[in-house]
Amino acid sequence: MRRTDLTGAADSESWVGLGLELQHAALPGLRPEAANGNRMVLSQGPDAVLFAKIDDDRGGVEYSRTENYRSPLAPLRAAEARAITEPGQPPWYARWAHRFADALAASPIGPFHEGRWVLSRRLAGEDVSADRWRSLLLVDHPDGYVDWFTGSWKVMPLRQMSPPDHGRAQAYRKQAREGILPPALLWWFSGLHCYVILDGHDRLVAAIAENRKID
Repeated sequence: MRRTDLTGAADSESWVGLGLELQHAALPGLRPEAANGNRMVLSQGPDAVLFAKIDDDRGGVEYSRTENYRSPLAPLRAAEARAITEPGQPPWYARWAHRFADALAASPIGPFHEGRWVLSRRLAGEDVSADRWRSLLLVDHPDGYVDWFTGSWKVMPLRQMSPPDHGRAQAYRKQAREGILPPALLWWFSGLHCYVILDGHDRLVAAIAENRKID
């Protein structure tokens, strides 16, 4: 896997993303597949994670999630979060991007396939407030609808979001209060015209519950 740190055009010292070039990669464990009748399925290994059907008029897409999704990353421990210093600064983003790239490359259930990838900072736009995330999340479960006229660029959990008082969410809420909460990892899914959460469901719950900005 070849890596290139990407910097801003106006500031060559400011890290904005990590470019990856994968060669001879195996069939990805997490992969979208198309079928007749405007239908799609997101599979992970032998399991279906999500079924979708695009409207005939291309106005949106209906989807139905299963309970089969598994994160391609091992749980992130508090000690690791504390070890990556300068939260919110370019070196912090860069270290997490390299950490995520390592984990995705090693995972048999992740989306990496041969070609070029970019791990970049944040969604389109700079508003990462808790309120903004509340408005972006597609929380209907298991079934829902993405309206491509009004709801594109949303963020879809691939499993049901935990309640804020769940054990894992509580642990991440403590990290959020300490200012060390790791970023969430999203993947742009062009077939649905939205992002899906690869890893960080409980971190998002924690940050929203603590009313913190989410990277």
